[in-house]
Formats: sequence, C-alpha cells, structure tokens
Amino acid sequence: MLLELVKRNGSNLLKAGAFLLLSNLASQALRDVTKDTMDDMARDIRRVKRDFWDRTAAAKQRQEAAV
Repeated sequence: MLLELVKRNGSNLLKAGAFLLLSNLASQALRDVTKDTMDDMARDIRRVKRDFWDRTAAAKQRQEAAV
C-alpha cells in the first residue's frame, strides 16, 4: 500500500517536473525567436528608411541638376 502510494506520487512528481521543464524550454525558445524576429524587423525598417532617404536625396540632386 505504502509502496503503491510512493510510486503514484513519484510518478505524478515526475510528470509535473517534466511538464515544467518542457514549459520552460518552450518559453525560452519563444523568447529567443521573438527577439530574433524583432531584431530582423528593426533591421528591415532601418534598411527601408535608409533606402527612402537615399532615393529622396538622389531625386533632389537630379531635380537640381535639371534646373
């Protein structure tokens, strides 16, 4: 009886520990992916802004050269 109780509780503790470990790993992976995604988005936004200002400056130079 006592042995069965210990086995059942040990099994439940093992399941709970495994769940917490997997939950923690999934949470960490999601944070890493989110950070990488945000870094990529920030890099893309900077690239688009730089491209916009380069094109604007080139258009302004062409306009001044035409005058």
